[in-house]
Amino acid sequence: MRRTLLLLFALSFCLLANGCGNDDIVTVSTTATSLTTVTGPLSTSTTSPSVSSTTVASTTSTTSTTLATVATPYFVTSPDSYEGTSLNVTIECSTPGATIYYTTDGSTPTTGSSVYSVPVALSASKNVRAMAAKSGMNNSSPTSGQFDLWYWQALSGGLNNDVRALAMDDSGNVYVGGWFNDVNGETDFDGLAMWSGGGWQRVGGSLDNDDSVNALLFDGSGNLIVGGGFDDVGGVTNADNIARWTGSSWEAFGSNTSTGYVNAIALDGTTMYIGGSFANMGGDANADNVAYWDGAWNAMGSGLDSQVLALHQLGVNTYVGGYFDNAGGQPEADSIARWIGGSWLSVGTSGIGESSRVEAIVSYNSNMIIGGVFSNAGSVPQADDLAKWNGAAWSAIGGGEFSGSVYSLYHDGTDLYVGGFFDDAAGIPEADSFVIWTGSTWEAKGDLQISGSSVRAILVNGDEIYIGGSFQNAAGIADADYVARWARLE
Repeated sequence: MRRTLLLLFALSFCLLANGCGNDDIVTVSTTATSLTTVTGPLSTSTTSPSVSSTTVASTTSTTSTTLATVATPYFVTSPDSYEGTSLNVTIECSTPGATIYYTTDGSTPTTGSSVYSVPVALSASKNVRAMAAKSGMNNSSPTSGQFDLWYWQALSGGLNNDVRALAMDDSGNVYVGGWFNDVNGETDFDGLAMWSGGGWQRVGGSLDNDDSVNALLFDGSGNLIVGGGFDDVGGVTNADNIARWTGSSWEAFGSNTSTGYVNAIALDGTTMYIGGSFANMGGDANADNVAYWDGAWNAMGSGLDSQVLALHQLGVNTYVGGYFDNAGGQPEADSIARWIGGSWLSVGTSGIGESSRVEAIVSYNSNMIIGGVFSNAGSVPQADDLAKWNGAAWSAIGGGEFSGSVYSLYHDGTDLYVGGFFDDAAGIPEADSFVIWTGSTWEAKGDLQISGSSVRAILVNGDEIYIGGSFQNAAGIADADYVARWARLE
């Protein structure tokens, strides 16, 4: 007798979980189980047949579960660079009821990290990382965003008087020249100091207490050329008003016995041009207020009748700016002139007029930009205090929206940086004494809060900006006196 019992059971269901992510389904499945019972004789004996039964079973059971995954959090505040000293970063997750965890030290967030409940408050540049978790679900993947804050900062303490020159070496050290004596409360810096990024250092014993530095420039060999008002710097005879710091010692340029001071330096290969207020440089009776060095001192024509404030080499022309009139006897070569091939020439046919002065010159997209105190350069209306020369004609910059005395210019290959003594340049309330021309618009950098003071020197290195001048507490920052920098807040 055979009795067969067959039991077949199969159950499967799908549960759609709340939330989002790629694995939103929780699945539980069980496979079939079969059971067979056989009853019958197990012996062929005729005398006493026996009856027995046996069970043959085959059972397979498999259960699988896939949990949903919490959605990856996202930044409502876009990771980017921001101007300012603080930033609130908002983070959200689209999975209802999920808890967000975050870090700001670069570590991978876990459920032991800080719990997000309000926007993350940053006061320095940070890499913010976040993940989300919810009971009964897999944790989300982590996400991260870099938030950089940029603003004005002090350079390890301030100075006690004006800065007139800035330069940077190949290692990123910033050299500062001016009329100061003390740096960050320390004495005997006397007109020249180096900022290494972490603190101030003296340069070769610097100068004497009453000395000043007006110009700094590195030559092609990495030597720092220093111009100003000083005598026998470093104890070197004839190292007067112009000298060279090699990194280990001071050197003079020949027999320099002139008196006065140097305001500007320019290089054309190995030829060095200097301008200032001096007479008989190197003993040459015509080397007044401007001269050049090519291994010996040389006059430039019969010199100039008043002081030089700016020099710039552009192509074969050496442009000279200052207070002078009629350079080389040229009637329109007033306050701006060019030296080429041993002769003085005017810049254009109209000049910028007598009783004007040019304080800064820079190249800008193959043009020359001058800044100073003048009106209607080349007889062009609105070409006041700041003007462009394209090799043939003068023009205003930025539609003539700028006005104010200009003392310093810098071009980084893209933007034109303008420093001087002015308020609300181009109508921008924060653009006091420092403003940037992008080629299409005027822009301020933060709020320097230095109205009534001047910017006399500018240096740009990548996204960092250094300014020097007569200001104190730039951007309201204690110790940002006479020098400050725009940099990433660390």
